[in-house]
Amino acid sequence: MPDLHELLATEASRGGAVSAPPFESLIARSRQRRVKQAFAVAAAVVAVTAAVAVPLIVGGRGSVVITGPAVTTTDAARRAVAQQVVDQMVTEVKLPVGASPLATAPAPLASVGPTANSVVAERFFTVAGTMDSVIAYVTAHPPAGLFASGTSTGSSGTGSSATLDSQGIEFAGVETSSYGAPELSVSVVPQGVRVGVRVSAQATLRPLRTTAEQVPADAAAVTVTYRQGDAAVQTHTWDSSRAQVLAAALNALYAQVSDMILTDDPACTGSDPVYTVTFEVSHQPLVFRDYGCGVIDVTAGGVSQPALETGSVESRLYSMLGLQPSAQSSAPPNGSALAPGASSPAS
Repeated sequence: MPDLHELLATEASRGGAVSAPPFESLIARSRQRRVKQAFAVAAAVVAVTAAVAVPLIVGGRGSVVITGPAVTTTDAARRAVAQQVVDQMVTEVKLPVGASPLATAPAPLASVGPTANSVVAERFFTVAGTMDSVIAYVTAHPPAGLFASGTSTGSSGTGSSATLDSQGIEFAGVETSSYGAPELSVSVVPQGVRVGVRVSAQATLRPLRTTAEQVPADAAAVTVTYRQGDAAVQTHTWDSSRAQVLAAALNALYAQVSDMILTDDPACTGSDPVYTVTFEVSHQPLVFRDYGCGVIDVTAGGVSQPALETGSVESRLYSMLGLQPSAQSSAPPNGSALAPGASSPAS
């Protein structure tokens, strides 16, 4: 069986520009969490010379930190990269001494399978102790490179007769251009005199950005239409200096993970966009629209392209216009969208 590097090289050799959205919508997963914590995400821009670059996963004790780029050119290649990451995540979870592997998920926990747009890795165990003691141990020995993102409990019955049936703790990793922030879940249930444990990691793949939605770095002009609250809509056409700043910001955005895409929601697209940014590329309009729903809709020559995360584009626009960001402005999910060394032109 070929290793990961061979698979990526094979996929890359098939070549060819991606010209149409290679993904399908995925229904958002329903989750119940008692506690959620915000976590910071850091992204580094790294120059690569190969067509495909495999991220270096530090294999030291407890570390699943991505130290290199995760640049992939096909869906199969990015699936392989994401699978390697979640496989590493589940192997790095620390459980109390004496944990015994199981072949299947301990009842009533079920196995979590992958989807067309996600990858999954799982391991199952039984451990001596109680649900509280196991969760406390995992909490005290978190996997390196991950962020605590929530806890969960499940119970049956009501009032004084309620029974605690399960507990869980969740962690999240660092997102890349290939997949959203991977999630690790450790769930525990009573299993006779022991505790059953399911360790599950999952990552949702991002669709590939198409070449059609890349703005040329030497963009000569851009037209921006924006509205702020109830203010009148304004339109500006800017020359190359500002066009290139916006081109750099838009080209740096990640494609939105498919289970977060909201552009099909009438509540979003049924209203006017917060802003529209239009470039002319090969005599065809390349249009970016933000409806205030946390996603940028993209069309090239009237053809829909993979949606993008909003990043810092809106705040960049307001800075260029000399305005204060609106209440619906969203924080950049993957750091500043400006290219290294780029600076905003004076308003």
